[in-house]
Amino acid sequence: MTFGRSGTDREERINYPRMREYRLARTKEYMKKHGIGCLISWEPWDIRYIAGVYVTIPTRWIETQCVVLPRNGDPYIYGITSFSPYAMRQELPWLKDRIWPAFPLNAGKMCSKVSDLDPVVKAVGDIMAEHGITKETLGLDGCSSELLMQEAFNKKGIKTIDAKRAMFQARMIKNQDEIECMRIAAANAEAAFADIVDAIRPGVTECELVGIG
Repeated sequence: MTFGRSGTDREERINYPRMREYRLARTKEYMKKHGIGCLISWEPWDIRYIAGVYVTIPTRWIETQCVVLPRNGDPYIYGITSFSPYAMRQELPWLKDRIWPAFPLNAGKMCSKVSDLDPVVKAVGDIMAEHGITKETLGLDGCSSELLMQEAFNKKGIKTIDAKRAMFQARMIKNQDEIECMRIAAANAEAAFADIVDAIRPGVTECELVGIG
């Protein structure tokens, strides 16, 4: 693969559709190995891995954004990446119309009782019913309120399991496009630190060096 950050019509470079397809296939492979019929993840890196959606850092801690993936279907996103789910439908055409607003604040990390999670349980339950997998196990990944979440789903007759190990195993093996992304990230970091080294002198502040980097 030719090294380069920019796209071009005469070299393949990073093939992002291939990378997304690979990641989705890996996720489903390990869902199957762990007996997971449907997965819901609040982990920002797993949302990115499964659906190609970036969860902005300031909005991560409330855990109201997630991806829902039936093993026999495509991912559903509940998020505010661009602060409008309808703008996201234009930005992320591979997800088609499976993009909806994030859940209410008290349906994420700030929930205090099981009933707060009713919107999440209904949305996931509807997706599982649509795909005919209501009797299968639901994997929960990256939820601070996992015990409450388990209770909420169990009350509706949906079995749950922790899916963190399944996602960790899925992400372990990289394809050629992911490796190229890592090479580019490393090259960017090396260039930034080289400029920082050149700029270090008596009297320069740390903030100035950060700005240069």
